[in-house]
Parts: sequence; structure tokens; C-alpha cells
Amino acid sequence: QLQLEAGETGVLVMSVNRRPTDPPSVLKKGDVLLQVGKYKVDNFGAVRMLGQRVALSAAQDLFYVGDVARLRVRRDGKIEELEAELRSSTHLIPRCLYHGKVTIEPEYFIFA
Repeated sequence: QLQLEAGETGVLVMSVNRRPTDPPSVLKKGDVLLQVGKYKVDNFGAVRMLGQRVALSAAQDLFYVGDVARLRVRRDGKIEELEAELRSSTHLIPRCLYHGKVTIEPEYFIFA
């Protein structure tokens, strides 16, 4: 049960990726992320920026490593205002296959 109020939107945090050496995350499994900065999150993980509906990652891309992002979450039925210092991402598979000017070739091949 997400315990959202009528008209409230957001996305459920299913897990938080972090390295073993990272401090604990302010987000917790089971939180419902309602807002990042001034951008409200809809039920599909999108935000409205510059009059357009775009993926939440577009709002994330406005921040730099070390910046503090203000987050609004619903945790255990209550609204909480959090501040999260952004760290470098830890993707299992990189979001981009380019590193500087050098193309990185994937070490795998997907065939369907």
C-alpha cells in the first residue's frame, strides 16, 4: 500500500544502488518519490520541464556530483523533505557507451 493521498503522484523506490563504501542513502526501499527539486514526479516516472513531459533522468541531469538535491517523499504514510548529496552513479550497464572521444565496445552481444 503506497498510502498516497487523492491527486498525489510519484514512483515507488524498489531499491537503492550504492557502493559498499558509500554512506547510507537518504532514500529507502518503499519510499514514494514525489518531487525532485521543483519538479513533481508523475506515476510513470516523468516530470514536466520547460512545458514538456520528460523522463525523471532529465531532472537528475541538471545536478552535478556533489550538489544537494531536495527530495519530497512519502515514507510510512507521512511526507518527508530530504536532502541528498549526489554521488557518481553506479550502473551495472553504463548509460552511455562513449567515454570521452573513445567508443567503448560492449563485451557482450544480445541476440533475440
